[in-house]
Amino acid sequence: MDKILKKITLTMTTIIFIVILLFSFFYDSNVFYHDNPFLSVIFSIITMFIWLIICMFVDKKIKNITRKNGVIFLIIYFIVVSIIQYIVLKQLSVTPGWDFGVVFSNAEFYALNGGKSVPYPEYLQLFPNNIMLFVLYVIFIKFGFIFNIKPLFSVYILNVLFIDLSLLILYLTIKKMKDRKSAVFGLILSFSFLPLFLYTPIIYSDTLSLFIPILFVYLYLNIDKEKVLTKKNIILFALVGILLFFGKEIKITSLIIFIAIIIDYLTKNFKIKKFILVIISFTIFFVCELSFKVFIVNSNAFQFKVNDSRSIPISHWIMMGVEDIDKDNSGRNSYGGYNASDYNETTKYSTNEEKVKYNINEFSSRVKKMGFIGYSNYLVHKAVNTWTDGYYFSNVALSINPRHKNSKLYRLLLENESTTKMFRALTQGVQYALIIIIISGCIFKIKKKDNEQYYIQLAIVGLVIFFLLWENRSRYIFNYIPIFILIIVEFYNNFKEKLWNKKSFKV
Repeated sequence: MDKILKKITLTMTTIIFIVILLFSFFYDSNVFYHDNPFLSVIFSIITMFIWLIICMFVDKKIKNITRKNGVIFLIIYFIVVSIIQYIVLKQLSVTPGWDFGVVFSNAEFYALNGGKSVPYPEYLQLFPNNIMLFVLYVIFIKFGFIFNIKPLFSVYILNVLFIDLSLLILYLTIKKMKDRKSAVFGLILSFSFLPLFLYTPIIYSDTLSLFIPILFVYLYLNIDKEKVLTKKNIILFALVGILLFFGKEIKITSLIIFIAIIIDYLTKNFKIKKFILVIISFTIFFVCELSFKVFIVNSNAFQFKVNDSRSIPISHWIMMGVEDIDKDNSGRNSYGGYNASDYNETTKYSTNEEKVKYNINEFSSRVKKMGFIGYSNYLVHKAVNTWTDGYYFSNVALSINPRHKNSKLYRLLLENESTTKMFRALTQGVQYALIIIIISGCIFKIKKKDNEQYYIQLAIVGLVIFFLLWENRSRYIFNYIPIFILIIVEFYNNFKEKLWNKKSFKV
């Protein structure tokens, strides 16, 4: 069973990303700009070669990385990262806008005025999925008051902490999988992904969920696969349950890796006792959910007054994931992005049942208008938009309400025509390199005879499928960048070990 699932997963991943790669030469990677992809392909080849040189250098020149040396490297690395984040905040910060602006405004008002009504009380009724963000903002803003830190800078600190925590967990995960050399290589690779640093001023669920997928992997690596009901496994699955709760409340897509891990865990060396550990995770999850609902959502202190008739149903996001070709043919909101018109139409209905009925009918109508070939073509175009945008929407987010439009970095990245094109090609080149490595890595794994773990590729397939159906932007896969770096590290380790006839590196 496990071997069959592995082959199906790897084959699907290979086919999906070959299609995305090939069609990227015909479709734009982002609806906001139209660039020739061939320059990006050149950058991707250069990028892959540079990554290979770094991998070889770390492996050959650094003979042994002790625990002490590893700590020294981490200190130097995070000092460099902090400097970059400071520069980005100094020159690319924005006035909070769109959803994170509303959540921030509510949190700031609440922190300053206590239990009085917030300026946008209806927002958290419509979008209760952002209540956890609101709570985190309030906590950090109030904590900042102790040190006379302004609210916006407090949430900047929150953002930086979550991004840096994710990078630290990435290091620990790779070290657990392989060794410190590979972990060092992985963190060096992180500098290739500019959005990891460009999202520093964008305090939203994309960054605050960055640690969740990679932490799921780290916890899974620490589980004892041979024995089942050990004290260690019970504790780890309890932690998985807590993480499951945070993932659900911060960003639901961060849980796709959890689903893949559970499938891998239950199908490999199947034992009935394994279900007990999974039940422990879900029990902890439901306890956390119930506690959150009682003490936060339904608390008189916050007065969210969340109810099903006010909130936006799941069916809305699926409907919005399909373009209405009569109204929005290849425009700004095409290919499944947020559409204000769709939002206004859904909110016209007073009950949840009416909203769902409208969404389903509208979804069916849009797909029918496109036809089978048209809808298939649309989904491919949508996938290309999602997976070949190397900026992960960060350049668009930074251009909304910029606070330092005259700064050198802003002009370099977002205003000067020649340099903006170069950086777009550079970031897209990194993304092309990732796609090529995903394809090559899957082909390599298919050929191998041993029964390797495949849950990361399974999660990637799940991500692709989910965002073909859901309302979508390329920023929605941002929180999987640490997983992408893991895939790259695995590929280069497999490459060098096969070349040198060493033991394979497994994910």
